[in-house]
Amino acid sequence: MARLVIRGGGLDTWPGEAKDNFIAAKISKLTGCSAPDISNRKKILLNTFIMNHRLALALKNESRRLVFNFIRKAEIAFDEYCAVRGALLEYLARPHQSVTPYFESLGIWRIASRIFIRQRCCLMVSWAKDNL
Repeated sequence: MARLVIRGGGLDTWPGEAKDNFIAAKISKLTGCSAPDISNRKKILLNTFIMNHRLALALKNESRRLVFNFIRKAEIAFDEYCAVRGALLEYLARPHQSVTPYFESLGIWRIASRIFIRQRCCLMVSWAKDNL
């Protein structure tokens, strides 16, 4: 991906109000990342689910697909969360050079939140279908 690099004075010469108006609201107040680092907590759940024949065969086909897709999307959301945090930290390390990492983190976050919302809706529909 191409990087937008500000030359000739850089973003450090812009007043906070200009950054907030022309780049992103309240970006001048962004000084830290409070998202915890969870990258070392990753578990390979999908592989474990596939390799656990007893559990996989005990579930009905529709339930097995639901669990499989839920685990797969949870792993994707986990990876996306780590990518968002990394892009945000990259921006914070050099806030006066490039805004590209900031916008990368926003884009990744939107994708991850859509995955989460869609999976939650799928689970709710499936649960309602099974319990009504």
